[in-house]
Amino acid sequence: PSLIRPHHSVAMAEMHEDPLWARVREFATFPATPETRQALLEAAPLGEIAQMLSDASKVETVCRCLAKAVGEGDDEAGVATLASGEGVSLLQKGMEHSSKTVRATCVHLMRGMAGSRTGLASLVATGLLKRVGEAV
Repeated sequence: PSLIRPHHSVAMAEMHEDPLWARVREFATFPATPETRQALLEAAPLGEIAQMLSDASKVETVCRCLAKAVGEGDDEAGVATLASGEGVSLLQKGMEHSSKTVRATCVHLMRGMAGSRTGLASLVATGLLKRVGEAV
């Protein structure tokens, strides 16, 4: 018997695609509603979505998904998500990311947060507000 495995086609690889990535990619494509945002975050916590940022080929899509998942940081539900421990961790790691797209997305989200009393308090308490000032 041969030890050489046959090559899998791209179609085969897509059949075995990570369901979380498929969900993130789909979410990034369609308009978001409060219901779809909640459903996404229940299925894919911010921390899991953020882990996908280590794959350069997924950065654009993941950033689009993250921004939509938190309503661009402009509404109270999005601010609450970003002000959570997982959200703060995402923003801190995002500001250190090698990709300019990721850093710009984080700055955009934090600017949105700064318009809310809760968001601003979270940015100040975590030291992220200072980071936004440095990044601008």
